Amino acid sequence: VIKTLTAVVDFHRLIGGLTAFLTLETRPSKVQDVTRALRALPEVIEAYVTTGEHDIVAKVFVPDSKALEELILGKLNRIDGVERCKSSFVVETIKDHFEASPRPGLGVRLDCSRCRTQIKDVIVERLIEGREIFFCSEDCAESYHPGPLDTEKEVEITITQEGQQQ
Repeated sequence: VIKTLTAVVDFHRLIGGLTAFLTLETRPSKVQDVTRALRALPEVIEAYVTTGEHDIVAKVFVPDSKALEELILGKLNRIDGVERCKSSFVVETIKDHFEASPRPGLGVRLDCSRCRTQIKDVIVERLIEGREIFFCSEDCAESYHPGPLDTEKEVEITITQEGQQQ
């Protein structure tokens, strides 16, 4: 199921700025109030209610460290229910992928783009001509050459429920 199609802008390359992860500890009775307040803040680009040491993890994007300080001291710490807020700056992005990729084991059937056999275990991905292409092995990936019709083909992904084959 496709949730959305969107352009992804690299704000760091476009305007600079600073990305940070914030961990929030909240009063248990106020978690929902805090999540509502976070949704309203434009600096918060992702937020998750979590288990473990912290109640909420938020990813924020701000122009500079002064703006981060204002966000934490002037906005987040004033939200009723926020007990503590810790920040960690992103120094380097190792992997930036926006959603879980389709892969075997997630109720998805993928066929190799070269040999058309079902990919059962390890999936080999390549970015070719701006498209994600899936293969069953390195050999298939290395010997794949897109033809004129391949640019028109759609990837067929079959969603199955646990234990069912389609």
